[in-house]
Amino acid sequence: MKTRNKVVIYFIVIILIVIFALAFSNLAFLKQYVSGYLSSYGYLAVFVLSFLSDIIDQPVGPDTIGSLGIGLGLNPYFVFILAILGSWAINVINFYIGRKYISRKISTYCETGEYGNYCKFFHKYGKLSFLFSALFFPYIIMIWISGAFHMKFRDFFLYGMLPRAIRIGLVLFVVKMVFGF
Repeated sequence: MKTRNKVVIYFIVIILIVIFALAFSNLAFLKQYVSGYLSSYGYLAVFVLSFLSDIIDQPVGPDTIGSLGIGLGLNPYFVFILAILGSWAINVINFYIGRKYISRKISTYCETGEYGNYCKFFHKYGKLSFLFSALFFPYIIMIWISGAFHMKFRDFFLYGMLPRAIRIGLVLFVVKMVFGF
């Protein structure tokens, strides 16, 4: 890999780590800010914050925003629908960002022997790893990679967006049942 490319990748990784660390170290502030925004703007805030929470990997996801919305007395069904729509909207954008801007770099690396095995691995296990990340982890990087490897949109929906909606729904259901909001 060229030195310039390594510097760019390291720079991007450092920025993502700093953003994640800042968000994680200020969770109380973020919760207070999100709660204030939700109580002021209601359902619109659920959509907008769900959209914004899935722009980059960070600890506050659409399920957290939806949970706070339910805790503030918003209708759980509307919260569920708006959280999913906000998340799905940015996920489609991220998928096409990966397809348009990252795929050229990946295809160049896949042609080399050094990275060719990684590309074969993704084509063989990409759907399952994407499913796993959609259910259990923040998965924005997997969305970019899926777009970069030209995953079919149908597979992207089935293995990424649909499981993510199920996860959000389960979290909101548990919040509703356990806390009785």
